[in-house]
Amino acid sequence: MTEPTSPRRERRRHPRQPKSQTISFFANNGLSKEIQAELLDISPLGIGCTSKERLEIGQIIIFERNAGLALPQRGRVIWVMHQADGCYRFGLQFLAG
Repeated sequence: MTEPTSPRRERRRHPRQPKSQTISFFANNGLSKEIQAELLDISPLGIGCTSKERLEIGQIIIFERNAGLALPQRGRVIWVMHQADGCYRFGLQFLAG
């Protein structure tokens, strides 16, 4: 008989709030290309998104003015996952200043 598995422990200091909205930002990759992404969730420390554009871990992004959202000016890509539909899901950590 197998023991029931315990739920995975949440490591985040701040809970994520679901949010569905298209946002825009520029990736600091030498090309300053505007990227559209679908916001999936938000917390005081960062956001989770999906996009057709591939981002690199550690890449700095510059947020555009996004209607109704109080986002800081900059963020850093902290993880990226390629999805079966060809899009990329990623996490952005907000940066101060």
